[in-house]
Amino acid sequence: MVVDQIAAASEAVPARHVTSSRRGGRGVRLLRELPDRLPVILGCLTVPALGATLVGQFRPFVVLPLWALLVALTWRLVPPPPAGGRVGPIVGLLTLVGGWSGWGVATAGRYVVVQRDPGFLTLEAWWLTTHPSSRIPVGSALQGAVAGASAATDGFTVHGGVLLPQGNSALPALLATVGWAGGPPAVLWANVLVGAVAIVAVFAVARRLVGPWWSLLAAAGVACALPMLAFTRSAYTEPLVLALTFGGVAMLIGARQRPSGGAFALAGGMVGAAAAARIDGALVVAGAALGLACVVLAAEDPEERRRLARHAALALAVMGGIGALGLVDLVLLSPDYLDDLSSQLALLLGGTAALLVVVGAVLDSRLRDRVRAWLGRHRRALGTAGQVLVVAAFVVLASRPLWLTVRGAPAGSPAAQAIAEVQGAEGLPPDGTRTYDERTLTWLAWYLGWPTLVAAAVGAVVVVRRIAVRRDVAAAALASMAVAGSTLYLVAPAITPDQIWAVRRLLPVALPAAVVLAVIALAAAWERRRWFWRVPAALVVIATIAVPVSTWFPVAAHRELGGQLSLVDGTCTALQRIGATRVVWVKSAPWKYLATLRVICGVEVVEFTDNPSRDQLAQVARAWGGALVVLSEDPTPLGFDPNSVPFAPNVVGTQWERRISGPPRAVVTRNDAVWAWSLAPDGSLTQLSAPTP
Repeated sequence: MVVDQIAAASEAVPARHVTSSRRGGRGVRLLRELPDRLPVILGCLTVPALGATLVGQFRPFVVLPLWALLVALTWRLVPPPPAGGRVGPIVGLLTLVGGWSGWGVATAGRYVVVQRDPGFLTLEAWWLTTHPSSRIPVGSALQGAVAGASAATDGFTVHGGVLLPQGNSALPALLATVGWAGGPPAVLWANVLVGAVAIVAVFAVARRLVGPWWSLLAAAGVACALPMLAFTRSAYTEPLVLALTFGGVAMLIGARQRPSGGAFALAGGMVGAAAAARIDGALVVAGAALGLACVVLAAEDPEERRRLARHAALALAVMGGIGALGLVDLVLLSPDYLDDLSSQLALLLGGTAALLVVVGAVLDSRLRDRVRAWLGRHRRALGTAGQVLVVAAFVVLASRPLWLTVRGAPAGSPAAQAIAEVQGAEGLPPDGTRTYDERTLTWLAWYLGWPTLVAAAVGAVVVVRRIAVRRDVAAAALASMAVAGSTLYLVAPAITPDQIWAVRRLLPVALPAAVVLAVIALAAAWERRRWFWRVPAALVVIATIAVPVSTWFPVAAHRELGGQLSLVDGTCTALQRIGATRVVWVKSAPWKYLATLRVICGVEVVEFTDNPSRDQLAQVARAWGGALVVLSEDPTPLGFDPNSVPFAPNVVGTQWERRISGPPRAVVTRNDAVWAWSLAPDGSLTQLSAPTP
């Protein structure tokens, strides 16, 4: 069988995770250590940034010294890089990451309005750049929140007179640290830097499995994937989870080569920081726990297993402690979001807790040696069963669209309406109840290509064989994280299925793991040293880059929500010139502006999500009082001429199209402008012209 031959060939590949000597000068050593150190440095910034936000002390003189202290404390805990003195692959990696980052910064999105996650995460980061707490006071807006008007908006809820952004705060806090250096607008491109570290982290893991040159292919494959471009150019949490998770896996693999409690604690801390960044962070905790169990059970000497079990317990404790900050974050700063997802979170936490109990029992001295002995006696059979399971899982996931149609969106729900809207735009049969969960592997194929995914399946077989035959700790760590971090979302992603939005579920673990597994298979095939192995391997190498690049056009060169920053800047400037401090926003666009006006313009705001009547406006005016300004992007429903001169100038907005049947293939443009009126106590409106500079 071809797969078995490739897997057998992998046994001849020399181990890549032997610790290095101290050859070369200090600069060369630092260069070789850089792929391991950069994710750790990012993790050392994430933890104090989140902690300071939780206690309302997000200030440079609090966060930055703690960051420097953590970097200093962890500096000697980072395991040495794999053997081999070549710096060529590192130079290639830095060149790739530098060019990729420059392009990303130049095309970063302009999510300064609330539209899905990047909108409220960007605005929270913008606010934190100049404030010590993510609690945003609404001021007197609660007085005006009458007659259908609201002081809250999508992604933000009101508690105790403050707006609380939805979701975890780790990423906004991290982006805001860049805003300290570059000003609030820097938060718009700061996630590109996080993505750059994520690419480096993928290289760091692959380097300990297949060597530096093949790892460069893994890094390039991830960097070229359109989801990686899309989700780093705007404020998505997935790139941060990817960077910290794969950085943690690299630390775990390296820690096994030079075991110490500190090195294991560092690996656990990295994964814990990743878990604190998202509400579903328990998935990566489960993957790391399995990896730690594999590390302990793979040791030959009983005394060594005992020491490793202590190190693993320390890693789990640190991981749990830092990961718990994510739950504290939700309880304190996003209670409504936590309440909305409490049932799903309870299941996820319950499953992870059960797994941790099992891992703890396996690591206990009374079971540890017995479990290892049983695994040793049956490792060949377990290896064969694992290989069969990998192939079967791939076939089932790949073929699901042929025999399965998943439905689950409640008819008439907002999700069903959104799905039906995209279906109608594409000319698909209208059925808003479809979730398209059966297409998860197909989603990956759209962006990576089927050749890469087939190679990834072969690579998974290779990894299972390495674990069974050689007790390969590096392979086991990768496999544990890939299985725990990918399985749930490959089976049931629980997300609105339009692209490119939906594939974000697979970015933190499934996508990079697939690329690394594919590279493992390619390296094993190349070791056969026969043309009939190397020619197909070379073709897949080309496809690993060419297929992702083919999905770029024409969308990758266009920034998401282009024009919005100019429109918001124009609106804020105009409001400042007329001295407006209280605004009534009337929603008339796909997004809402309440949080934008509050955070960026600094005015107090209430928002109508439906066109208000004159009586409703009068009630707001009487309740709130003072000089009120009404803003909207469409004057027609309020009875005014859309051809009149707007309050803030017209801009051309751009956005990637939403599709269900494939990646985005077009850029949607629209003209955006803002009109303004003064609001009288009787609810009448008088249009305001654009103020002169």
